[in-house]
Amino acid sequence: MSDLEIRPIAPDELELWSHTVEASFGGALRPEFLELERMVARPERYLAAFDGERIVGGNASVPVDLTVPGGRRVTTCGVNAVGVAPGATRRGISTALMRRQLEDARERGEPIAILHASEAAIYGRYDFGLATRNASLTVEAAGAAFARGFEQRGHVRLVDRAEGIAAYSASRAAAPDRPGWAGPPERFAEWFVRDMELDDDFDTEKEPPFYAVHESHSGHVDGAAIYRIKHDWPEERPRNTAVVYDIAAATPRAHAEIWRFLLDLDLVATVKVWNVPIDEPLFRLVREPRALHMRVRDGLFLAFVDVPRALEARSYAGSGAIRIGVTGAFCGWNEGTWELIVEDGSAACSRTDAEPELRMSATDLASTYLGDVTFAQLAAALRVHGSAGAIARADALTASTQVPWCWLLV
Repeated sequence: MSDLEIRPIAPDELELWSHTVEASFGGALRPEFLELERMVARPERYLAAFDGERIVGGNASVPVDLTVPGGRRVTTCGVNAVGVAPGATRRGISTALMRRQLEDARERGEPIAILHASEAAIYGRYDFGLATRNASLTVEAAGAAFARGFEQRGHVRLVDRAEGIAAYSASRAAAPDRPGWAGPPERFAEWFVRDMELDDDFDTEKEPPFYAVHESHSGHVDGAAIYRIKHDWPEERPRNTAVVYDIAAATPRAHAEIWRFLLDLDLVATVKVWNVPIDEPLFRLVREPRALHMRVRDGLFLAFVDVPRALEARSYAGSGAIRIGVTGAFCGWNEGTWELIVEDGSAACSRTDAEPELRMSATDLASTYLGDVTFAQLAAALRVHGSAGAIARADALTASTQVPWCWLLV
């Protein structure tokens, strides 16, 4: 490791950096994916490990507005594209890159880092805890009748690409906030759509993307969906699949009526979507929830770059105090005991020499931040240590009524 240089890349090194990262995932860099990277790339935030003139590893970050409990949006270090070249692994390169990335985030004043993991087990050693969960659906269209009482009031229609992207971006921006929300949508919508269009699972000529928009009964566009059709005709019978990349809706009615449109597509037997919240309303909309074949998986991972600033950024329930001992922190400056004092939902957090009431790793504390898991649930998994009273007090202070979810998979 000592002979390696870790530094941000220059703008003209982006292609070489991208080749290395693609190779780490077992792929080859296509020119169109390089152009996609340029849409969001900030070279000063793209780190590389240089072995002489050769790049042997890299990671990147983009600034992301993360919604935290209470509705505040916090500028966050959105980490992605973490990879080490084949033949250079097991040399501590990934650890060195992540350490530099988090140190840089601290200097920039970004108290939180987030990422989506290629493998869930990787990032706990870097203080990242599982902070949200996603659900995927494989819906049997024929068995997905809505519960009695549903009445269609609006209208869904197909539009061209330009109108679709505009409607999608506006609808995603207007969709209700929840913890884990990442944006701003208007910045990432074009990137998201272009990434979808480059999906290797489809032939763009034969299986083009479709853009659908929802108009309310008053004619206002308040929702959009992007999907493709995977054709399948066994024994000359249509068994097509609609693959939905995203549904963005400003209202519950728009969300429901877009789903009804997708489930009623002619010649479609199955509707698949990879990333919806675990409280997806469709589960309650249909008469037969088993037709959804819902599967829950890990979602967003979150790390505290700065424990006190992160804890002070969110809102809490009521008033009270708790002392938490943080152990095993990759970001060593977060080690120690922190006292969180909450008054009328707002918190102050500072280091203390007093005995902690709860003891836990930086990774597990980060998992509780957005409200997806409680301290009691982690204690049941032997990951929080403290009295039942202290655990109950921590859960009362951090209680959230919203299920966290992240729509953006940058």
